[in-house]
Amino acid sequence: IKNELIAQLDFVERTIKHPVDGSYLDGYNLKWEAEPQQKRSLGTHLHLLEALMKSMEILDDTKYQSSIEKIIDILIHRFINIHKELVYHQLELSWKPVPNETWLGHNAEVAWIVKKAAHSIKNKEFIVPSKEILIALSNNKIERGFDNMYGGIFNRFKSGKWRWINSFGLFHHAIFSHHENKGTSKRIFFHQP
Repeated sequence: IKNELIAQLDFVERTIKHPVDGSYLDGYNLKWEAEPQQKRSLGTHLHLLEALMKSMEILDDTKYQSSIEKIIDILIHRFINIHKELVYHQLELSWKPVPNETWLGHNAEVAWIVKKAAHSIKNKEFIVPSKEILIALSNNKIERGFDNMYGGIFNRFKSGKWRWINSFGLFHHAIFSHHENKGTSKRIFFHQP
């Protein structure tokens, strides 16, 4: 199974990784030929980061560490906006953000995964910014997405609640508050009016 895992990861590295900037591109046809309107997506970078982290653990090898570090760098400096309050879902090849809605659940997920990855590879360059991002995105999620009338967290600002957003938000914020930053983030979650 390890050989298959390595073969799949090497395929991804060869096929969708940008040869100059190290980002990963979306937009290929069935033959893995680039389509005219390629973009960089949050989902590809985030879930590839998770896969590479797990692979590094399974393989007990640092072969993909530079790719992990590059993805963390791209997430911190390209997908998370300058104020660290929101996350972009797609970027043009020019790195210009594609207009998108804010998904508070994805914001929380990105913050948690980036922080976990930075700590896992023990890269001091990313540990401090990942903690700042976690705090900022967590506070933003609660301040802008918490339903003060009925409890829970909206997925998009005031537009509906989804189970996974509330489950992940509860888990993310509880762990964050307990282990990392007591007193630096609001701990309000679910309440009955």
